[in-house]
Amino acid sequence: MISVTAPINSLSFGNVSFNILKEIYLATGGADCPIFPIGKVDLSPFEVTEDFKNWLDLNIDKALLSHKRDNKNLKIWHIQGLLESVSEKPSSLTFHETSSLTPEEANVLSQQNKVFVTSKYSKSIFERYGVNTIYAPLGFDNTHFFKTDKKYLGDSVITFGLYGKLEERKNTLRILKAWGRKFGNKKEYSLNCLIYNPFSSTSEQSAQILSCFERNEKPFNVNILPFQSTNKDYNDCLNAADIDLTGLSSCEGFNLPAFQSTCLGKWTIYLNAHVHKDYATEDNSILVEPSEEMKLAEDGKFFVKGKKVNQGKWHDFEEEKLEEALEKAVVLAKTPNPEGEKLKEKFTYKKTVEILLNNL
Repeated sequence: MISVTAPINSLSFGNVSFNILKEIYLATGGADCPIFPIGKVDLSPFEVTEDFKNWLDLNIDKALLSHKRDNKNLKIWHIQGLLESVSEKPSSLTFHETSSLTPEEANVLSQQNKVFVTSKYSKSIFERYGVNTIYAPLGFDNTHFFKTDKKYLGDSVITFGLYGKLEERKNTLRILKAWGRKFGNKKEYSLNCLIYNPFSSTSEQSAQILSCFERNEKPFNVNILPFQSTNKDYNDCLNAADIDLTGLSSCEGFNLPAFQSTCLGKWTIYLNAHVHKDYATEDNSILVEPSEEMKLAEDGKFFVKGKKVNQGKWHDFEEEKLEEALEKAVVLAKTPNPEGEKLKEKFTYKKTVEILLNNL
């Protein structure tokens, strides 16, 4: 018997945990699997069958009764929270978003029986520090994401999408500035922004967004969308865009929003570095080559110089290369991307869980 410790909610780790637990349920025929939720369980973003919900409820309710510390446990969480474990045989699946580990992070990871990462880039970093690391890429979530037949702004308008947290690592403000310079207030183009940061105030985020545009005025063709509380609504956002800009992040554990867009046949602009190199190619994406020099991983919030976690460097890019990619994207915008759609067959959560179960 294995057990799982994980968040189940609308955030990135929560979505990953939901899909992994669902595939464990399917792969084991609903066998017992004690589940220890991190934080409050929130199933409202998900489409959940009654049988799977009953399995989740049962294994959460009886976890304290059925689990033994000599059972293997998989914890899906941040590195700094991995020392706390319900098992003498802890393993973990985690994300990492810089070029190196701190001594503290390396020590925490060394206490794990096995560490699963979703990026070959992360695997190469962890192995430099002697961590027993296994590559387990994530997959396309075919329960919640699919092509729709809805018509949005029609074929005369090219729509861009920008999703995820508004933060330094994802280059959100740089992307907004570049897009505004090139396409702002032009009726042939639109930009849908589903960007937010739950750790910043609404007023702070609004001020940051407005600072990207001339005279601090938002162009009429930039749409700031409200937080989407369900994956069904989020799927509509992905389908409404022709081009995804979320792949320009300086470092990612997997970058699910950009990956899902590509799987839906959208053209995504990717920084050709870190995990993006695992699935983004010249055939299925628009690639921006990174600068030779990396930049310090620092944003004043999660990546703070001198702290015990989240140190190192990120990849960077030159503004002119981004503008070249935007021009290429406009040419490709309304054309099919069959190679992108093939990714959803190559990368599946069923394959992720096969790797996890075979190694646990």
